[in-house]
Amino acid sequence: MNKEKKQVDIRDYYKNLGRAEKGKFLKYLTENYDLNYSTLSAKLGGRRKLKKIECAVIQSTIELGVWNR
Repeated sequence: MNKEKKQVDIRDYYKNLGRAEKGKFLKYLTENYDLNYSTLSAKLGGRRKLKKIECAVIQSTIELGVWNR
């Protein structure tokens, strides 16, 4: 059987995080992937568009749960 992995909507995931969790998530992404904090916050908040590579990196981070350890 071929199982498809369901992808999490990045913006919905971010929106459902608490304030402290959002900060921790953004801090992890900025420190480990050299992304700009303010720009990333705007993109995850829906005010700017995410690039494909950013989506891939963030999706992987969410799926692996490495930011929340």
